[in-house]
Amino acid sequence: MRKRWPFRLLLDSDGWSGDPNAADKKKAIEIWSLYSYNLHKATFQGLQNLPARKGKRNFIIGRGSFTGAQRFAGLWTGDNDSSWEFFNISVAQVLALGLAGVTIAGADVGGFEPIEGQQWADPELLIRWYCAYSLLPWFRNHYSAKKDKKLFQEPYAYRELQDKPDWQNVPEKDHNMYYSVLPVCRYMVQLRYSLLQLLYDAMFENMISGLPIARSMIITDPLDASLYQANQAYTRSQYLVRNDLLVAPALFKQSENSLRDSVPDRTRDDKDAPPNQITINVYPGKNNTYDMYLDDGVSRESAPGSAYLSSLSAGPQGLVDAYSGDTEANSIFRHVKFEQTTTRQFAKDQLRDTRCLTVSTPWAKYTDEQVKKDVGPEYRIVFWHSSKWPSAEMDLSAVIVNANPEVRHESDNALRATVVWVPVDANVNATIEVSYPVSYH
Repeated sequence: MRKRWPFRLLLDSDGWSGDPNAADKKKAIEIWSLYSYNLHKATFQGLQNLPARKGKRNFIIGRGSFTGAQRFAGLWTGDNDSSWEFFNISVAQVLALGLAGVTIAGADVGGFEPIEGQQWADPELLIRWYCAYSLLPWFRNHYSAKKDKKLFQEPYAYRELQDKPDWQNVPEKDHNMYYSVLPVCRYMVQLRYSLLQLLYDAMFENMISGLPIARSMIITDPLDASLYQANQAYTRSQYLVRNDLLVAPALFKQSENSLRDSVPDRTRDDKDAPPNQITINVYPGKNNTYDMYLDDGVSRESAPGSAYLSSLSAGPQGLVDAYSGDTEANSIFRHVKFEQTTTRQFAKDQLRDTRCLTVSTPWAKYTDEQVKKDVGPEYRIVFWHSSKWPSAEMDLSAVIVNANPEVRHESDNALRATVVWVPVDANVNATIEVSYPVSYH
């Protein structure tokens, strides 16, 4: 059993000497969270002053926190165990922390401690945990491998178990579940890597707006009254990465759960959409914007500084805080904005939908040469068209308006897609229109 400080133990308050009302001593329960706060702050400042880390970003993660500690470190939720009960609350923990301003957060995937009678996590539990956590900010498989704890928790070890004596203790009905751990977990990790730009954009935006990376639906859809009534249960399990990707994991055993989800009104729900394999996918739907941020991924000078923040339009409160608080932030990044609008009108005695995408670069202190080195000479944009219209009746056309002549495109009626290649050069402000007839079936 772990020993803790008694609640009533008097400790040095470490208060400000200039405060005449400051107490010399305070009860432990009043100030013990300040220990982790000051530990994170001291670690942050210490790394900043190391010559080897000059001008570099530092990543700190801790399992204790206090209001404001997110300025210095992320948080993981401490030692959990490999139980469905811990897993069931783990997504809600991260969403709640995001609402409180702690946006880099997560739990030990798979559980840290074993539950009684087990030497490794249940294979279905590990699969579910990877599925739920692969797009949360802090994603780490972490467990106790000490004596009398767990033998393993790496996904590949579940397949290797069949070659070891312990395999004979695995019921035959569970064999397929053990075989499934490696391919499913590998897929979820690969999915995360394929969407790193989305996660990076969300993290970058967090420095500007303070909005969480993984967002509860009460943030992204505040006017949806059902989230406070009939659909309230979904607010603890579902989340959106930024405002762009809905994640609806199953938090129970397959035998105990029939997965249902709550899809926000503006979220695309088209099960026939091809896999997301390319850089920028644009789907049918309501008017929307997407902001992408590109930088070197390493330096602190790329953080948004006063020069960039002062260029932003006033927010809902009519104020823009141009003070970033980071003296090394120099806004050396690129901000690329994608804005889609959809209009419906009669043209040539025919009702047509026109989707217009504008690609612009509001901020470009990260140069063309640097961007081309990182992502290549072009952005590849794919317009996916609704499956409501049979491909044989689709007469797709792409019209490039006010664009660099190097912008090129092609349409594929069979895939119901139009692909457009836009140069990454900062001076290219391309407006792309894709039009097609409307018919109802």
